[in-house]
Amino acid sequence: MHPARLSPLFSAAARLLGGAAAWLALASPAQAACDPALSASPQFSPQGCVFQNTANPGAQPSQPAWKIWSRFFAPSPPGTTPTDPI
Repeated sequence: MHPARLSPLFSAAARLLGGAAAWLALASPAQAACDPALSASPQFSPQGCVFQNTANPGAQPSQPAWKIWSRFFAPSPPGTTPTDPI
């Protein structure tokens, strides 16, 4: 293409990109203020106005993946599965 022909294409692309950026800036929701009554909760996080659960201190560590998946390869012990459908 001739260099003089590229200039209108670039300016059109720049206008389109600028318009899209302005539209996205206007369309994004504004950060609303959090309800002050919620801030009394220990699980409430003011960043994003969300509740976050803390880690359970009494949770036991999980089993290794092989120990969990290997149960599916062996038949179930007798008396642990129902014989009739529920």
